[in-house]
Amino acid sequence: MVIAIVLGVVIAIVGFLPYAFATTRARKMSSGDTMGHLKWLLVTFFISFAILVIALVVCTKVAHDVALAFAAAEILTFIVAIIALGLFGQKRK
Repeated sequence: MVIAIVLGVVIAIVGFLPYAFATTRARKMSSGDTMGHLKWLLVTFFISFAILVIALVVCTKVAHDVALAFAAAEILTFIVAIIALGLFGQKRK
């Protein structure tokens, strides 16, 4: 079960990286390009979501008995990473 939790955390961090990249890129874009911001954020959010869902489906097929622990670790890590990016990712003036 510990291995499933560790793998869930690792997969969540890997799934978070595209979203973090798009968020930092969107902050550097000009304020007039609203559709550019939205396009990057939506596409990378769906890529991140696809990574998480595919990993969860593989886990349920390979090791069904630890799928709940894997899913909980994956989802909680992803949510904490998004909150941390929102809180600490902004530059203070």
